Amino acid sequence: MENKGLLERFLAKTKKLKNFAYVRHERYPQLDLGLRDEDFLYELAKVNPTNLFLGRFNHEELDSVFRETGLWKMLAERGFDKPLLIIDASNVLEHRLSIYDEVEHPDRLLIEVRLREGVFRPKRCFVPGMEDITDVPMVLIDWLSIQDPRKDFSPDRPRLVHQRKPGLGIFYDFAKLVDLLAVSVGKEAVMDIPEHYHGALLYSKLFHFWEPAMEGKLLAMKRDFASLPLDKVTWAVFLDCCLNADTGEVEKWQPSEQIKPVSDRIKAYFKHREYKRQVEDAFNSLRFRIDEEKLAAARKEIGDKIG
Repeated sequence: MENKGLLERFLAKTKKLKNFAYVRHERYPQLDLGLRDEDFLYELAKVNPTNLFLGRFNHEELDSVFRETGLWKMLAERGFDKPLLIIDASNVLEHRLSIYDEVEHPDRLLIEVRLREGVFRPKRCFVPGMEDITDVPMVLIDWLSIQDPRKDFSPDRPRLVHQRKPGLGIFYDFAKLVDLLAVSVGKEAVMDIPEHYHGALLYSKLFHFWEPAMEGKLLAMKRDFASLPLDKVTWAVFLDCCLNADTGEVEKWQPSEQIKPVSDRIKAYFKHREYKRQVEDAFNSLRFRIDEEKLAAARKEIGDKIG
């Protein structure tokens, strides 16, 4: 049952998090994670008859947005001049948007994004005086894939963890589009929960971790691994070969809430001097290195299996 699998994946992800409390679906408050699974699944059986993406955009409107913001032009410049846009907002919990190269086929997929609306209620506020930040209407990026189906990996463009095809080089442009859609439907933030280091690194130009210590940790890893190829670093982190340079202990990657602020109050949180102080403290206190021998052995063992 597809809905059951979707629920299980979402619950498994949220259980890993420190500060995440998804209260409800923004437009369907009856979808509350406090419900029993069977109650939740019953609610999921209801569909959105309008099929409007994020409750507002039909196919023609999204096509117009992508034309006006230059997405279609960027794809055409990369050889994809007949993009096929497909939206599926029939499930009230998760909305999907897919863009194919002319034909709807897995081997022609260019972009896929799965979004869910909800309310973020932080379990903890790290900035004194800003505890009133509660019940934040947001869009959660549950999945985002941007790839070039015509290209294969090469020594110049090696595979990253769980990557199927090389990217298209338009990640930031599309992330800004998601931000635009969120603003259009009155949200205060866009949130991602990066499962891997390289995902967090990509998002970090636009997003910040809610927890300042996690933001400082990411910046410290970026500093210490600046001279290394990204594929080597992301595999090292994934295979538990990233070590705390001071303790020698494995530094496991922990998914956490990475947020693109939209409203003034969320922007103020990340601009606050106390948030910045905690980020700097974490940044200065952490050093990382890679266990080269363990990484070489682990990469040899798994080969190219994880993609």
